[in-house]
Amino acid sequence: MSIRILLAHSEPIAREGLYKLLVAHGIEIVATPHTLAGVRAALEGGAPDVILIGPSFPDGDILQGMQSIRGTHPRLPILVFAPFEQAAWLARSVALGASGCVTGDATGEELVATLRSVAAGESVWRRDQLRRVTPGLAHATVSNEPDVHLTGRETDVLLELCKGSTNRQIAELLGISYETVKEHVQHLLHKIGVEDRTQAAVWAVRRGMIA
Repeated sequence: MSIRILLAHSEPIAREGLYKLLVAHGIEIVATPHTLAGVRAALEGGAPDVILIGPSFPDGDILQGMQSIRGTHPRLPILVFAPFEQAAWLARSVALGASGCVTGDATGEELVATLRSVAAGESVWRRDQLRRVTPGLAHATVSNEPDVHLTGRETDVLLELCKGSTNRQIAELLGISYETVKEHVQHLLHKIGVEDRTQAAVWAVRRGMIA
């Protein structure tokens, strides 16, 4: 099956490597934008079969990119390509309706097979990935519950979790101790009713806390 891919990635080496790999496997690349503005411009010329998109760009991250794409092409299949399976990207991608996420340790054959599956309308999320975020999605759908009120510090911690920051990085950024961050994280997870950082990121995405 011949498929048309829009390859969006901000890093030249990654973009060029993916381009050569996909072309060698007979896949047509319709555009290779390195910015979100470039993605929007490319889509004005017509929708591809799949968008293969990297995690960040000079003018925004994948969350902003997928929100923009969904605004004009709500059913266009999107496959996320990330260097590793970071909780924040996983949560954001599931919450915004991506068809799956492929990490940098995938082989070329696996990537091509995944793209073909996504182009055929399939979801390629693994069961272990969905198990991690499904509870968070369930809680996140109730977005206006009046009994969840985050303090300013809890909001700061949650937003850093969504960026994939570690507890130690959050401590340095906020100027508080590592142990205090651990306490904030545990209290935050309990307050919003989720089990881990990935589910917390999904919760934040669904409530519109990340723009």
